[in-house]
Amino acid sequence: MLELIVRQQKLDLIMHPVVLTLIKLKWDLYGRIGAWILLLLNFLFIVSWTAVAISVSVIRDEKYPYEFPRVSEKTTAPLCVPQGLVLVVFLAVGFTVVQLYQEVAEVSRSRRKLRHWKHLCEKRINDDLSHAHPLWPKEQLYLDKQLEEIRNMKPSYFHNLWNVFDWLVYMLLMVVFGIHVTDIFIYKSVLRVYRLRLFAVTLIFLWLRLMKHVRGFRIMGPFIVMLGKIIGDVLRFSFLYIEIFIPYACAFWIIFGDNPEVPSMETIPKLMYSLYRLTLVDEYEFDKMVKVDRTMAYLLCGTFLALSALLCVNLMIALLSDTFQRVYDKALANAVMQQASITLLVEESMPNLCRFFAKETLEEFQEMRKEAHPLKPSKSGKRNRGARGKKSRTTAMDQNQLTEDLAALRTDMKKLQDLLHQLIQCGTGSRADSDAQKKDLTETRDSIL
Repeated sequence: MLELIVRQQKLDLIMHPVVLTLIKLKWDLYGRIGAWILLLLNFLFIVSWTAVAISVSVIRDEKYPYEFPRVSEKTTAPLCVPQGLVLVVFLAVGFTVVQLYQEVAEVSRSRRKLRHWKHLCEKRINDDLSHAHPLWPKEQLYLDKQLEEIRNMKPSYFHNLWNVFDWLVYMLLMVVFGIHVTDIFIYKSVLRVYRLRLFAVTLIFLWLRLMKHVRGFRIMGPFIVMLGKIIGDVLRFSFLYIEIFIPYACAFWIIFGDNPEVPSMETIPKLMYSLYRLTLVDEYEFDKMVKVDRTMAYLLCGTFLALSALLCVNLMIALLSDTFQRVYDKALANAVMQQASITLLVEESMPNLCRFFAKETLEEFQEMRKEAHPLKPSKSGKRNRGARGKKSRTTAMDQNQLTEDLAALRTDMKKLQDLLHQLIQCGTGSRADSDAQKKDLTETRDSIL
């Protein structure tokens, strides 16, 4: 049930008291410690690759491109690559292999769960089809359509954009590492330049990936959700800005392009960057443009500033403000949703950890029940000791408190069962209507007879 709520992003259901209690219990049992473990492993993974990127950009000898740690014949100092760097490289590659193994295992689990769920749903729908009455063909059409939709469902792994972002990071790391290995055996300055550029870009995505495991903590959850929500606003703004930017870039190139008197617009890349600085109301060579063409300088600069700096930028700020406000109004619900998502991730990636804490909690619960309801003495007068390692008896006050806790737990479980029953009824509403119609038909036939 919790997985379905998280997958469909039902913020109203996630704030139900029963669901909140369920998330709190799971988070307190194994969610918090699992989130910290994932965060620590991811942080070490990022730091190791950052150390490799910085080291390979600094340590370089043109005469001896790559010599692994050894002692020179003339000096006792190691040449080029230090031993620590080799260790960090192996550590970074090891973390990457582990992360890839976990992702592949998660894909396999997602497909296996979907296959099992499809089997159960198809069995239930086929059972409903076997009892469908010919007088109500719409019921059969509805069940056939539902069966077709279930068969066409795909695994939900790639529906989560964080998983797509993970594979993007892994692909960049594999490409960087491949170029790095090639550069060791085949030294070319071009390879080194591309390797450093790709390393610099990869590090940005690598550090952004840290937000995936930080979002489970309620302090940071809503802010990370905001960053995800503004992607649509940025795309809409980009379309509007490009619509203005392209014709003005062509106009500036026609008037001031390829002219040594305006160095900032002498080439196309320089011109585009100058227009971007013009949008941000940064410094630009207006005086030099006036010397080339006074009228067009005032016309193009004035209108482009009005459209880009005044209209587009303020529109972008308004869109972002509206998105931030909408997310912040439901900050608690978004934070709980992210916490539930991380809890489910811990359940899938660390099943042994979940079983350990669940088993420990179950044993404590059984001991509490035995203490609250002690067994009667046997005929020989000897009592059965239920709680191992417990030497002292609980007082009457403790027993009353345990009884109240058990009663509250039973009440919460009853609420959870009612909520699950309601969710099931939402999917079987048509079945109930058909049964009612069948009952009415039977009563009518009996009355006629």
